[in-house]
Amino acid sequence: KKYKIAPHPAPINMPVELKPIESESLFIECFEHGVSGLGEWSEMVDGMLSAETPPPHVPLVKKFIFGAASKISTLSAVHMYESRENMEAVKALFSPEGEFGKMFASNPVITTEPTSNTLDVRLIVNPDGGDEEGKVLGIYAHGVPDFEEWLKLFGESQSDEFLKDFGIIKSYAGNMTDDSSWKKADVVMPMVIHVFKDYNSKAKFDTIFDPTFGMFKDIANAGGALPPFFEQQVGAVPGKGEGAWIMKPATQAA
Repeated sequence: KKYKIAPHPAPINMPVELKPIESESLFIECFEHGVSGLGEWSEMVDGMLSAETPPPHVPLVKKFIFGAASKISTLSAVHMYESRENMEAVKALFSPEGEFGKMFASNPVITTEPTSNTLDVRLIVNPDGGDEEGKVLGIYAHGVPDFEEWLKLFGESQSDEFLKDFGIIKSYAGNMTDDSSWKKADVVMPMVIHVFKDYNSKAKFDTIFDPTFGMFKDIANAGGALPPFFEQQVGAVPGKGEGAWIMKPATQAA
């Protein structure tokens, strides 16, 4: 079924740079779990980083981004991987049977099991827009009738005016992997990660990501956006700055 609608308002200014990438060349895993407190979690991670031998997953992850979810008692995090092999190796370590999974199960700082959702990136919007450090990440997902048609419309809807209006410096868009917690077996579900300059910008954008109101309601009613609808935030960690914190282990370049 064809639908002549876009997931964002039509561009009204000069387009921004769009960088298409091959499937399975960049995976972004977004996960969250409960913690006793983000300060205590931060101290635990600092201890891991200062250890003589780095944790085994560190060399397998291209970038670590950490922050608070909407609840201060929940850690929200992002791992970026440059190959499926590296991603699956790390996921195995953090599985209930894995080395880190077993350790976290008995760690009082970790209070709930993680939920994990992975994006197979196909498009980066404004790739030179800047680093995620100190920004606020918004992670969004919903169903669509057809992924390739959605990706085409998503790219066409991006503009300099749109990014400036919502304070977005960079975006990642792609398809959700089947092992994701949010994924429904019979629903095609893309994911988008918007990197906002601050909390206010994300709050403004979130007012349009509502299938019962305004533009997004019209899209949903026309069949262009299907349930379920999900959202996740990566905000600030106490003592690590005003926004998301990029962890830079000694084994990685600063």
